[in-house]
Amino acid sequence: MGFVTNEDELRDAIRAANAGGDHQIIFDRDITLTKSLPMITANMTFEGHNHKISGAGLYRAFFIQNGQVNIWDLTINDVAAIGGDGGDANGSLGAGGGGGLGAGAAIFINDGAYAYVRNVQFGDAFAQGGRGGRGGESGIGSEIGGGGGGGGMGGDGGVALSGGGGGGGGYAGSGGNAASGSSGGGGGGGEFGAGGDGAERGGGGGGGAEGAGGDGGDTGGGGGGGAGASDAGAHASLGGAGKNGGGDGGVHDPGDQERNGAAGDNFGGGGGGAVEGAGGMGGLGGGGGAAVSPAGPAGPAAWAAAAAAAGGAPATQRGVRAATLAAAEARALRQTRSAARAVSAAAAAAPLRRPLPPVPAARAASGAVGAAAAWPAALREPSAAPAGPA
Repeated sequence: MGFVTNEDELRDAIRAANAGGDHQIIFDRDITLTKSLPMITANMTFEGHNHKISGAGLYRAFFIQNGQVNIWDLTINDVAAIGGDGGDANGSLGAGGGGGLGAGAAIFINDGAYAYVRNVQFGDAFAQGGRGGRGGESGIGSEIGGGGGGGGMGGDGGVALSGGGGGGGGYAGSGGNAASGSSGGGGGGGEFGAGGDGAERGGGGGGGAEGAGGDGGDTGGGGGGGAGASDAGAHASLGGAGKNGGGDGGVHDPGDQERNGAAGDNFGGGGGGAVEGAGGMGGLGGGGGAAVSPAGPAGPAAWAAAAAAAGGAPATQRGVRAATLAAAEARALRQTRSAARAVSAAAAAAPLRRPLPPVPAARAASGAVGAAAAWPAALREPSAAPAGPA
């Protein structure tokens, strides 16, 4: 059995039990946290001896990912589960990341895990979801770019810049940011380690249990952060394996068709996507933001198609942005017109159960709706409605 008298000893005891060490942890004093406790991944027992654990109104207490956990004779006070904020987007095609889940401030029990409590008191437990990230200008933005990373259980999603998406937030580690002027997405946040930032074309590595993910390189993703407190991911040309945290960053290699960020592990955010590659999925942490900027083998063809759809706009970066927006607007207009024709045809052909009121002259003549001649007679004049059952 192990006695704990302060936060550091409690954190070390949980990590030791997770690694197969002593599973009996005994409180010898009241403890106030300065950050959320590590996730619990193995069987263990906490004996409170009528002491208290406080989250200082900011941090969660017990997060049971796996295993069977017993908690005896303990008071859990002033704890908070605040979901991470979604990262902001930067781009015409980039959306803001969704806010993270806020739940289980005192005791969070994952699916498949178990908790048994005896003589446990709860007070002032607070849960709040994270805010969603901002989209681009006017809702869709003014530049082609990646989406913001989704917020995690506590870590914020990274910010998207240029073509790369922000990394998703993890349990407590924040997602990495996409670098300005680059196409590599930020790495997903891990348990406590932050995701690495994206670079020219490589996504940042996912954060680990404590170690931060490495930053992306010019052509590849950074390595995932390791489990140890000092095991930061390397600044590698290829993404290393993420451990107990976020997934790898995406890899850019001319000729490859897929350059995606890897999925996050153990509630870590997914790795940020590289050029044309999607960000990896997270666990309970948000997934990495996808990169949108066209490049690689499909780039010239995509540019040419966008330019043709916009009536021959030049295949430059500015021209591509304008062409992409014009093509999207044209598709939306075609869909709107098609839907309007379908509604008009259905109204003219189907019998009406009761007469409709006359359409006001101003509405019938409105250019936003269509000329009066475009309205079926059944909609313009109630007396012209086909006979039908009342």
